Amino acid sequence: MKRVFSVPGSAHGNSRVLFQWQKKSGKYLASAGANRRVNIYNREGNIVAELETEGNAVSMDWDAQGITLAVACEGSNKVLMWNSDTKESSLLETDEKSPLSMVRWSTEKLLLIIGTVKGNLILYNQEVRRRIPILGKHNKSITEGIFDQNNNFALLSNDRSFTINNSDGDTLHQPMLQSDGSSIRFYSPPKTALREGKLHEPKASLILDKKTLYIFNLEDPENPIELAFQEKYGTIVAYDWSARGNLYIGFSSGYFVSVSTHMDKIGQELFQVRNHKTRLNDIACCHAVEKVATAGDDFVKIHDMLEPSDVYAIIPLEDDRGMLDRLRWSEDGQLLTISTMSGAVYTYLMKLPVLGQASSKSLAYMSSLKELTAQFFDQPAIRHRIKLPIEPLIVGAGPFHAAVAMNNNAWFYTTAADEEPKLVAGSPRDYVGTVDGISLNADYAAVQCGGKLQLQLIEYDEDMGTGDGREAKLFPEKSSEKIIASTITEAFLIYATDKGGIHYFSLEDWMFVNEYQLPSGIKRFFADETGTRVVVVDNKGDAFVYSPVDDSCVEIPNVSPTIKGFLWDTVATEKTLLGYDDDSFYVYAFLQDHVDSVASGHNELGSLCQFVGKSQLAHGCLPVRLVGGAVTSLTPSGKPKTDTLSTHRYLVEPKNVGLSDLPAAMEAALQMGNFPLAAILLNRLLGSQQKAPVASSKAAEAALKALDIASATTMYRLLGKPGMVRTLKALEFVEDRHLLGGHVSMLLGKFNRAEQLFLNSSQPEEALHMHRDLLQWEQALKLASKYSPKDLPIVAREYAQQLEFQGNFSRALEHYQTAQTNDPRERVHNDACKAGIARCALRTGDVSRGLALAEEIGSIKLFTECGAALEATDHFNEAAQCYERANMVDKAAEMYIKTKNWVKAGEMLESVSNTALQLQYAKAREASGSYKEAATAYEAANDVVSVVRINLDHLRDPQEAVRVVRASGSVEGAKMVANFFQKIGDAPSAIQFLIMSRNADEAYAMAKQHNQLDLYAEALGDAGTPEVYKQIAEDYDRLGNGLQAGRFFLQAGLYDDAVNRLVQASTEDGEHVELAIRAAGEAGETGLTQRVLDYLMGEVDGVPKDSRYLFRLYLETKQYQEASRTAILVAREEQRTGTYRTARDVLYQMFNELKEQRIGIPAEMSDDLNMLHSYILGKIRMKLGDHLLAARMLNRVANSISRFPAHEVNILTTTVIECFRSGMKKQAFDFAKQLLANEYRDKLEEKYKKKIESIVRKRDLSEVEEEQEPCPYCSTQLPVTSLSCYNCQKRLPMCIATGNFCVRTDFTQCPSCRFPARKSAFLRYLQYQPQCSMCSTQLDASKIKQTPLEEVEAFFEGFQKDIDANAVPVTDVKAQAEGEAAAADDDESDDDESELI
Repeated sequence: MKRVFSVPGSAHGNSRVLFQWQKKSGKYLASAGANRRVNIYNREGNIVAELETEGNAVSMDWDAQGITLAVACEGSNKVLMWNSDTKESSLLETDEKSPLSMVRWSTEKLLLIIGTVKGNLILYNQEVRRRIPILGKHNKSITEGIFDQNNNFALLSNDRSFTINNSDGDTLHQPMLQSDGSSIRFYSPPKTALREGKLHEPKASLILDKKTLYIFNLEDPENPIELAFQEKYGTIVAYDWSARGNLYIGFSSGYFVSVSTHMDKIGQELFQVRNHKTRLNDIACCHAVEKVATAGDDFVKIHDMLEPSDVYAIIPLEDDRGMLDRLRWSEDGQLLTISTMSGAVYTYLMKLPVLGQASSKSLAYMSSLKELTAQFFDQPAIRHRIKLPIEPLIVGAGPFHAAVAMNNNAWFYTTAADEEPKLVAGSPRDYVGTVDGISLNADYAAVQCGGKLQLQLIEYDEDMGTGDGREAKLFPEKSSEKIIASTITEAFLIYATDKGGIHYFSLEDWMFVNEYQLPSGIKRFFADETGTRVVVVDNKGDAFVYSPVDDSCVEIPNVSPTIKGFLWDTVATEKTLLGYDDDSFYVYAFLQDHVDSVASGHNELGSLCQFVGKSQLAHGCLPVRLVGGAVTSLTPSGKPKTDTLSTHRYLVEPKNVGLSDLPAAMEAALQMGNFPLAAILLNRLLGSQQKAPVASSKAAEAALKALDIASATTMYRLLGKPGMVRTLKALEFVEDRHLLGGHVSMLLGKFNRAEQLFLNSSQPEEALHMHRDLLQWEQALKLASKYSPKDLPIVAREYAQQLEFQGNFSRALEHYQTAQTNDPRERVHNDACKAGIARCALRTGDVSRGLALAEEIGSIKLFTECGAALEATDHFNEAAQCYERANMVDKAAEMYIKTKNWVKAGEMLESVSNTALQLQYAKAREASGSYKEAATAYEAANDVVSVVRINLDHLRDPQEAVRVVRASGSVEGAKMVANFFQKIGDAPSAIQFLIMSRNADEAYAMAKQHNQLDLYAEALGDAGTPEVYKQIAEDYDRLGNGLQAGRFFLQAGLYDDAVNRLVQASTEDGEHVELAIRAAGEAGETGLTQRVLDYLMGEVDGVPKDSRYLFRLYLETKQYQEASRTAILVAREEQRTGTYRTARDVLYQMFNELKEQRIGIPAEMSDDLNMLHSYILGKIRMKLGDHLLAARMLNRVANSISRFPAHEVNILTTTVIECFRSGMKKQAFDFAKQLLANEYRDKLEEKYKKKIESIVRKRDLSEVEEEQEPCPYCSTQLPVTSLSCYNCQKRLPMCIATGNFCVRTDFTQCPSCRFPARKSAFLRYLQYQPQCSMCSTQLDASKIKQTPLEEVEAFFEGFQKDIDANAVPVTDVKAQAEGEAAAADDDESDDDESELI
């Protein structure tokens, strides 16, 4: 803290000092001591006036405007008055005989209250110079007085009372006190608290007997409060109120305490500290800077009122240790004055006046009371300090100059980073009134003073002159107007008048270029650097952005009533507007073109100003510049500081935003209208795999509303909305902003706004197209007639179509007729209109006209529509004709039926597909007695019951009725037929149809009655219940028919009874054995299975049964291990007897059963199956002419010829011939030599013997080299017919089409049996034989596909496990069992191997 000046004690008679700072301006300090003198000092400590008095001053006070000082002196009945403007003094006569004790000015008016030692009161109104004496206000001396903000005043007297009075001196309250009082104060709630609705009540307070505080609530005068304090604090020395209604109290022992007076916390200490060890002498509060000072010992401590625990400063006064006395602040808080007991006065600078201004290049601000600092933005390290001759009240800054002003003078200085500042020639300059503001550009200064505005060159030499008349100009030109705000840019001088006018004066053209008149007066305005955007605050406190480009005014929302100013962001791409008051920043985003904004109340595209947020402004700071969200403010300490707005904290360094802050950062970017940054942040947000916020789609919509098409396109692409991206791409190059806004509004569903914008664009017809798309035809017609007459016929036609759809046919007819044109090129349009006229004419009753137009056009579609129209108007005959012309047979028949035109209806019946129509026709024909036609129609309608009824009752044709019932399976029809046969005594037929009609009991009774049990059982089939089957079985049992009894006991689920009857029966085809095996399988009982096994083994009748039955039993009872062994035995038996296909099918069936049950397949079974299938493939390939592959397969078989004993010679002979034919001469030689051995020679047929002998005799050992491919497991090269790998020792799956091993890259499976094959070979095979060579299922070659790789891998892995008899496969490569495969090849017989040769 800097000491400004000091006054020695001798100036006050070395006694205690009474002093007070001038109110409002704070230019003067008045002080008085014990030397009968009042001294007036200026802010530098220079004495301005010395006033002699009749006695020592006992009370003094400045009026609210700081013009008049009133002083009451000891022993005098006159008031000394000193005028600060004229520097003259005078004496105010009071006509009182007693001396004066107190003077006090009103805080609102020029009203002075004067108290006397006798308790009298004088009211002095300075405006009218009138005195009002009030005698006997108190009984003793009035010691203190004070005004509140309502102009009421309180008086404290030595008579132990105080009074609350109104401005007329009338007593409102007069409480009596228990002891002497002192230090009376008023607490009035601040206006901001009243605006915010906070509950603060006005109070009066005083100190009682220096021990307690007495609080008198003006709203509750009957309940005063008295606060007492801890004894350790000592006596109360001084106190004051804070703006929030708390008390700051200083105690004699050095304690400084803050106490709440709110009713819920009354008397509660909020803060306490012992500031001074020995004694505390005084406290003083300054609400302007929110500081409170305490004086004691040899120093002063200053606390922040918002945070009392924070010590703002300590001022030591070691020269006056222990003698500090009183404290007083200047009203603005800049100066703090301290007095001592010996009369010395010290004044300290506590806060600089926050004065400054920023230009585009520099900042000029007060760094001390008489020091101006110029700082440059591009070279912040350079600061020029300018010593001033005065303490200025106004500061201005330009690109190359700075200016200061006080009263009616202004000083101009050059400011450049590379040279020292200089006073501009001609400074100071005098003006016609007090300077209210200065703004500068590079050349000119605009000085506002006394309602006028002086425009002048800054560096102008009056002696030399320029001669062009542009050196200076005074505004306004009309003397009746008063300028209240102004600014200057590089191009314009802008000012506003008290009449609400905004004027633009061009500095280049030296003329007015724009004027705009507001309906209400203007308080102030704030322009951006170019002057193209101006914030205007009117007299009502409303604010808006004015643009001289189009005279548009955009409202600024949520404007604080305490707003002091606005700053525009100087970054061209920024859209930030910043408002501020004493405590807060108000951030707005100004969006230039926005579809939600309406310019100047018209329908044109306008700008939008939206409130973004509020942040705190440090107390006492003045914002002067805004750059990219960083605001530079001047602080009370005399130094500028730069802070980032809280709304921009994510936008300054977007790359450093963390993942968790991305949603908030994106929201901030959207609020500020920074849509490109929002798109970047959205991309990061989606790329971080976080869930996109719900607001993401709203982000794209916000960019769209602001017509930022590029950013909106990017966002919609990120959000996966290709439709919007494609639409916006088409709008990228639309330059007309109104046209673009119209399309955007339409996309957003704001159709009224879209129409407004389209109509203000270069393509107003787009509004027409929009209304057409929205089916808003009345608007479309109006727009078409005005903006696009060529489209009027088309719109009229489309409107007519809509009206027709809605059923308003008469209006539709009018519009269709209006829509017709005479242009031959519009034939399609005119035909559509004629078709509409035809339809509407029919609907409105003009049938002949409608039909004539339909015939003229000849359209099938129109005939259909006309038919519907005629049908709706009950013209059925004409409707039928139209439907017939439209080939709508069903509808035409329906119409003919309605008109009872049976001939036409009958002709069309065969083509009718509508069942309801056929029934309708059938009923009508039946009613008319045409039963044959009726029956035909009923059958076409699938009404079987009616067909049966007519054939039985009317046509007497039971054979036809039987045919219909059997074909349809109708239960009701079967009942009717059964009844018919019962009536004519045909019991067998009746039994069959009773069963079909689900009346089995009646059928059974009839069957027993007529000895037709076999017929009944055959007809019943599988449709009976267990009880019915048991009943039939018992009947057969009584008749001694064991086979039938066993069959029906089996169907009834009585397996013991079934087996008992079946093992005693005998059939040539073994049916009784099959049924017994089935019973054992279904029963699943070990005992029953053993009984059947014993029967099969011959234990019952001594006759062992065929081993195939044993195989079937094991399969039925799921004994798969035994079944597999038996299958091998059966197959080998079949193989031994020469039935190779049967042997193969037995193994195939067993193979599938084991795979289905996931049981390991014996390797022996797999080998046998491969061998038998190779034999069958050899035969097939011979038949197809593929001799090489046939030779390969037969070669495999011949190498195991002992397994084919029934046809050894034939097989070897065929092998020799096929090998020789295909070029496998060595194999042919080997097998021929084998045939000529003694074992086979005699069995060799004569016709082949010579050939074979010739092969042996010629001994040709040449060989066709067998193709090789890699093993599917280890990739070792193997002959393709190999079924095992010598390297990895693994078995290889055999292709069912070629007999070669399967490969992974050309792999498929039979869709039916799931056996593997080479895909390419399988497809070639199916071209000649369209059935599977393994399961004989007919196959569609188009459904044979390459098996997916993962399934191929699973097959080959599972194949090795399947063949292991002890392993259970892991993968489920399931093969579908086909049941018993016993069908023989239609073209060959396995029992006759002579064909093989």
